[in-house]
Amino acid sequence: MQLPTLDDLQRATEVVRTVMPPTPQYTWPLLNHRAGTEVWVKHENHSPVGAFKLRGATVYMDSLKHSGPSVKGVIAATRGNHGQGVAHAAARLAIFAEGDTGMNGDLGDDHEHAHSGFDGDLPMSGPHPSIPAD
Repeated sequence: MQLPTLDDLQRATEVVRTVMPPTPQYTWPLLNHRAGTEVWVKHENHSPVGAFKLRGATVYMDSLKHSGPSVKGVIAATRGNHGQGVAHAAARLAIFAEGDTGMNGDLGDDHEHAHSGFDGDLPMSGPHPSIPAD
């Protein structure tokens, strides 16, 4: 595996900035006092999906769109933060996204609403083969 170049990182930053602003960072006096040094906290909860997963998903979707322009859609094997990042990035880059937990059950309305809010589809399937049956 080849490490990314400075140009690769700058291009990734440009792509990410098309779907999300820089993440706010704050320093908190009480935390600094308790840590005995200045500490900066990066608030990922302020991103459009509330997690850092959006950056990687955006860079990957952009790469996929340019390397395989005939790709019409993607599937994420989760409806959690990663699935929301895939759905958000894909919607912004005009790629259809589908999320599947790979198991029966309810992950909660918050994840379902967030995912569908990014134009993702949320089918449920049977138990995932890697999860042992009870």
